[in-house]
Amino acid sequence: MIWMVLTSIGAAVVTDTCFFLGTRQVNNFYEGLNVIIKSYSFITAILFALCLPIGTPLVIVALGSALSVFLGKLAFGGLGMNPFNPALVGRAIVTISWGSFLTTTLSNEVDAISSSTPLMNLASYQGIGTYEQLVEPYGGWFGMLVGTYEGAIGETASLVIVLGGIYLMIRKIIDWRIPVFYLGTVFVMTWIIGAVNGISG
Repeated sequence: MIWMVLTSIGAAVVTDTCFFLGTRQVNNFYEGLNVIIKSYSFITAILFALCLPIGTPLVIVALGSALSVFLGKLAFGGLGMNPFNPALVGRAIVTISWGSFLTTTLSNEVDAISSSTPLMNLASYQGIGTYEQLVEPYGGWFGMLVGTYEGAIGETASLVIVLGGIYLMIRKIIDWRIPVFYLGTVFVMTWIIGAVNGISG
């Protein structure tokens, strides 16, 4: 996983560097370094890597990250000018172009459970299923939280995502009302839909 993130960041920085040097927007190394840092392409690179399954080949990660930065952001004028999320632009491109490589196959060195993702598993049951059906295939609640199952990097490590969200709220980088009301709306709507279909608890 860490190699995917580092590869994505490296490809994004190289893309930024080549673009700014090629368009002669910088005059020297230090000026170029400052522009690249303020371009925040490493954020795009991290988000792009988190959208990919762990088994994605590094060459696909590098190509996708470079395309995310170039076609998703630089082609539209740079930071703040892009009409689409650059990371998702890259994800769409690699899905269309190299979809067969975006497997959830994990290497033998990764301690994970080989099975369907929780959402795929959940879709096979009426309602939410029993505790055994919902979490036991993934090592219980702990396995669900730490992500010992197949899927994209950014969707499996639930505990890390929650802790990251709490940190951002504490630092007031994000408004706590947005995630709370969003999740609350999902919960309420899910309960209502379940009640209408006679499967709510």
